[in-house]
Amino acid sequence: MGGLKFVVVLAMSLVIAGCISGDVADDALPSVPLNDTGVALCMSAAWEQENCTSTNRPGQDGQYGRDSAVPAMKLGSGSAGFDFIKRDAAGFALNDQLVDWSENTDGMAWDCVEDNVTGLVWEVKSVNANAQRYSNHTYSWYQPNDGLNGGNAGVANGGSCLGSDCDTAAYITQANASARCGRTDWRLPSVSELLSIADQSRANPPLDITVFPNSAYNAHWTSQSVAFNPEFAWYVYFTAAGNGIINKSNTAHVRLVSGGVIP
Repeated sequence: MGGLKFVVVLAMSLVIAGCISGDVADDALPSVPLNDTGVALCMSAAWEQENCTSTNRPGQDGQYGRDSAVPAMKLGSGSAGFDFIKRDAAGFALNDQLVDWSENTDGMAWDCVEDNVTGLVWEVKSVNANAQRYSNHTYSWYQPNDGLNGGNAGVANGGSCLGSDCDTAAYITQANASARCGRTDWRLPSVSELLSIADQSRANPPLDITVFPNSAYNAHWTSQSVAFNPEFAWYVYFTAAGNGIINKSNTAHVRLVSGGVIP
């Protein structure tokens, strides 16, 4: 496929550490609750991590929000204030939510996870190179619906995968046709949605891998075209949970989501 066509935007600040640039952000408030950042520790005057209840440097992230008051009871599992339910191929919750990941010829330990804070359901990737959900498969951005593509459909079948044409539209069609986890509304996430599962206390990947195993670190497509140039779409990268833009003809990873929309 040729080299990545990255765009450097000088007139606007692209996002690192989970914030969202002006081109992506929506003025409307999210319609569902959002996760906290995952940062539950504070930094001392000597630049060492310490418990936030004993820090003498007030105003730090770890002192506020859901992560600072982790619920005594969670419905599922997850670090800090995150709360995820592991679900099987039919969409049923596993009896043991603390089970470790395993994958064999009989399938996965869990196929998707439900976020109890946002209500969104996320697919879980596979380590099997012959599986449709193999974590290292890549896809070009393609959306033939003119009402959803920002004025540019992107490129069909431009990635490297198995089981379908290697573009985002084909992958979504396949997931919905198979009723993955009992659901038929799988789609690409928005930037806000994809960043909502990022644990900013971690890197490479900034995800709780006990919940999201087999995660690729690099660029993941979102559903959002770039307003000032719809040949490009927004991605979130999972080395440090930031976002940027690349040409729709490039390839990136995909993690599909199901459920209500976070702007």
